[in-house]
Amino acid sequence: MQWVCREYQRGNCKRPETECRFAHPPDHVTVDSAEGMVTVCMDYVKGRCSRDLCRYFHPTPHLQAQLKAAQSRANAAATQAAMAFPGMSPYSKRPAMDKSGLPVYQPSAAAYQQALTMQVQQPFVPVSYTCLPSAVTGHPAAVPRF
Repeated sequence: MQWVCREYQRGNCKRPETECRFAHPPDHVTVDSAEGMVTVCMDYVKGRCSRDLCRYFHPTPHLQAQLKAAQSRANAAATQAAMAFPGMSPYSKRPAMDKSGLPVYQPSAAAYQQALTMQVQQPFVPVSYTCLPSAVTGHPAAVPRF
């Protein structure tokens, strides 16, 4: 998704399409009016869109660079987050022929054992109970009241 230039939508954007940091979509591209965004044609970004009037936005090279930079930051953050959890690998797409229907996370035996040992086995610690005198509660002090 790419933000659409508000000034362009009003017909007032002074910047050329190649310099504005927001999208200047043609009329045939669907704009989500509630969010002011367009869906980027990933086929075009990969150099594979062959549609005559594509309903998705074909970003200019400088917007493609922005998209790729944002994707790189997201991938780096995901990799960093995955390092916080040993035994988990970051999710990556597999080719369609490689999909076997197995779950994404399959810990090794060592990672499973590590997760089990990380669970803290805390001993039971009884909570102290103070009973008020029977004159206040109307209940004998020797019998705990729950």
